[in-house]
Amino acid sequence: MAEGTFSFRDGTVDFGKDYEYLISAYYSLVFSLNDEVVNFKMSTNNDDMGDFDDVVMEIELKNDEQHVFALQLKHIVRPIAQIHLVTNNKKFSLKKYSKEFKKVKTNYDKSQSYSAAFQNFHFILFSNSVLEKYEEIGEDWTKLEPIADGKKIDSDILIRKFDDCFEKKFLNFGESDSGINYKIKCDKEGSPDEEFFSQFSFYTKQKTAKETESLIAHIILNTFKNCNSSVVINYLNYFSYWCRRDFGAFKLTKKDVRMKLAELLLTPHIPEPNIEELKRLSEIKTLLVLGILLHFDMVILKKPSDEVLNKIWSIFLQEFLSKSKEWTKPISGRYIKDMVNVPISALSENFNEISLKKLYIILWQKGTLPLILKVGKDAPEQQHILQAIKLCESKGKKKKFVLVEEIYLEDTSNWTIFRNLSDLRSENLYNVVINRLPVSVQGRPSILLRELLQIDESLVNSITMEEIVLMLDGNFLIGDDCKKHFPKYYVPRQVPKILINSEIIDELDDLFVVSYSDDVENIHTNFNVNTVDISKYLILKPQRGSTSYKPKQFLASYLVNIEKKEQVMNSKFIILAKGGCPKEQFHEISLMNSTKNCHHVHFYDNQRFEWIESRGSTSEIQNYQLNSKELKSEDFVQDSDVFTHFDNKINVICADPGMGKSIMMKFLKFNCPLSFWVVMVNLSEHTG
Repeated sequence: MAEGTFSFRDGTVDFGKDYEYLISAYYSLVFSLNDEVVNFKMSTNNDDMGDFDDVVMEIELKNDEQHVFALQLKHIVRPIAQIHLVTNNKKFSLKKYSKEFKKVKTNYDKSQSYSAAFQNFHFILFSNSVLEKYEEIGEDWTKLEPIADGKKIDSDILIRKFDDCFEKKFLNFGESDSGINYKIKCDKEGSPDEEFFSQFSFYTKQKTAKETESLIAHIILNTFKNCNSSVVINYLNYFSYWCRRDFGAFKLTKKDVRMKLAELLLTPHIPEPNIEELKRLSEIKTLLVLGILLHFDMVILKKPSDEVLNKIWSIFLQEFLSKSKEWTKPISGRYIKDMVNVPISALSENFNEISLKKLYIILWQKGTLPLILKVGKDAPEQQHILQAIKLCESKGKKKKFVLVEEIYLEDTSNWTIFRNLSDLRSENLYNVVINRLPVSVQGRPSILLRELLQIDESLVNSITMEEIVLMLDGNFLIGDDCKKHFPKYYVPRQVPKILINSEIIDELDDLFVVSYSDDVENIHTNFNVNTVDISKYLILKPQRGSTSYKPKQFLASYLVNIEKKEQVMNSKFIILAKGGCPKEQFHEISLMNSTKNCHHVHFYDNQRFEWIESRGSTSEIQNYQLNSKELKSEDFVQDSDVFTHFDNKINVICADPGMGKSIMMKFLKFNCPLSFWVVMVNLSEHTG
């Protein structure tokens, strides 16, 4: 026989009897919420137990003890006559039950189907009725004196009330319990029924079927605050169908019952997908997102758009979208019996019919998909939602969830939760994600997520599951789309270089740093002033902040006198920088000469310099700037080269109205290096 199944007795299924499924539903509920009970297996009409077959409970306790409770249920209205216990009464004969006990023991020794030792089997005759003359029976042993036809019948049966016992600790009805429990033994020594009586109890005045149903509702509604009463109805229906063998002869475990409770509590909070909006997605990227969702116990979606939820639903259901477009309507030609390894906790009424919703719940219970839940942040159901989620944990294993709007997650330190991409960094999936998903910054050409994070690593904290899902299409946009307002046809623009007359060196007393290309030879011959190489200048630094520069601080060999042009040696000089002058060096030189205007220019030809940057006033050098009308075509910078040619933090481009400045700005925004975030500000909107 397969593990978790049992043989049920022929002819024992009575659709009119509610007591069996209600008692099993009650104890399953109580045991599933009891931390002292590690696990249990519940069966009804179990052939292994003979006449004690109605409800059989195999229990494993936290202290490693294992016990079996075998209950024979008798739901009757009239009191139980004592005479029935000592005669061959069909319902209450002790001799009959003693014989059944011996059969069960014999089968136990042969089958070895139970983990508990046989001395830990507890056989209980369980009834809602009371024993006749129960008032006369106390806690001391009393001989049973039944009456038949007005005469006392001689009996060797002793009986007493007994509440302080192991069975009572488990088989009670809580604070409202009013049961009267008896232990029985034979007055004769060496009785063949002695072992039977030691393991037998007689429970009377137990809850009726109606009272048991009310007690189950009370426990559920008070344990899971603000849950809908439909949870109670569906829980009871589930046990009714199970007890009828609609699902087969399967034993229910603690995990099964907790999962069924969790399902009933959680499924009302599954947001219904818009099936018509769901589309097939790339299988590779679908598996990538599904891998993340199943890697964590919970994934938080703070405020997902309909597009995000539709994509997630598409990932979950795309295999079945061609079968049905209805969420709750049964799928034609598809049945649960055709599915493999369906958990018994996933079954319900009309169990063989299957809709998309039912299929989704089954796949969640199997661990194939996470369960999407949506609960308002301040909704009263928050408390029982968290309780229900915790019900899904079994032996360290947990079911998976996607929470739409984060609920208050108390005591979830042992749950792995994905809120943003940083939660994935220590996992192998992280590299897969950043190397496969593309992004576009402000509508510029797409780059891999890895390249974006290399620009700014802190962005890993801002990329949530919503963004990852939206990246699946390959057109994820960060910021506004700069192409959106870009004209269909664009005429390339040019920006003039800022060229100044080389006479400025002789005529101004400012300090000039002249950079030049490597291919320019004998650069110093182009000047009528002394020159010094920048590296030597910085090694022999003059005093920072000096009010006037004194060339004699340098050795004569470092200064070049233009003797060929018969110029008189004076204190004026320029600094030459072969291959260019980094901003840091120019800044350092400017600090050394804080009382002077310092200018960095690039040697263009022997008549012109290109201005690069200045520290101090530029009013004088503007007089030497060449008019754009004097420039040749090579004296202009193409719009596509603006960012590489001009490296100042602030560049001002001026032109008459209608010359295309705004369009050029949009072009520059689109072509800006990907490591920059571009903000366009229209100054005309901010001037009076």
